[in-house]
Amino acid sequence: MPSIARFCRLMRCYCEELSVGYDQSNRWDVRDGGETDCSALVIHCLREAGFDTGSASWTGDMADELCAHGWRRVRPDGNPKKGDIILNEAHHVIACIDDDGTCAWASIDERGRASGGQAGDQTGRETRIGPYYVYRHGWDWYLRYGSGESEPARESGGKMKREWWSPIVVAVGDRGELVGLVQRTLNDRGYGCGEADGIFGGNTLRAVRSFQSAKGISADGEVGPETASRLFS
Repeated sequence: MPSIARFCRLMRCYCEELSVGYDQSNRWDVRDGGETDCSALVIHCLREAGFDTGSASWTGDMADELCAHGWRRVRPDGNPKKGDIILNEAHHVIACIDDDGTCAWASIDERGRASGGQAGDQTGRETRIGPYYVYRHGWDWYLRYGSGESEPARESGGKMKREWWSPIVVAVGDRGELVGLVQRTLNDRGYGCGEADGIFGGNTLRAVRSFQSAKGISADGEVGPETASRLFS
């Protein structure tokens, strides 16, 4: 049976008791001395705690997949409950693991990068425990398990959200999980951009422009809704 208490204990264990590092290119190696990223850690702990996560694989599909399996969207009010998954669909996810608002999450590697560092937690902060905070890009949802009134996903302006990529724009200088996903997808489609390090640099820019030119999209080098739609469909 799925257990919120076990999910919270697992998040605390991986972030506080074990040495788990951060690396988007090796994100499913969730173990003592291994590596993960923010979404892989949450999904892994949910599965270990008995939850059906569907085909959830990162922040961009987590809300839809979990809400199809017993979770619901709740508008962020600054007061998450124990067991809430606190989500920005384009960038980041953390979990509230205690009644006092304590949260657990995977952050960044020892070099301040998204990948390429040593395995295990080299700084004590690659996976960590801390108080709830307001993310710099904002939180889209608290995902809460169990019954209650669910909020539909909406775009700004009140329209129902059609695709998770509809609001995103990723460009040179950006960092994070979404950049890593773009890089991995470009590599998989044959538009090599080198290591999927989560940093949008020159190699990624050239790969994006090559993809855009091949698909008849304006080759501006930015992954906006049109480019993302073609890339991830």
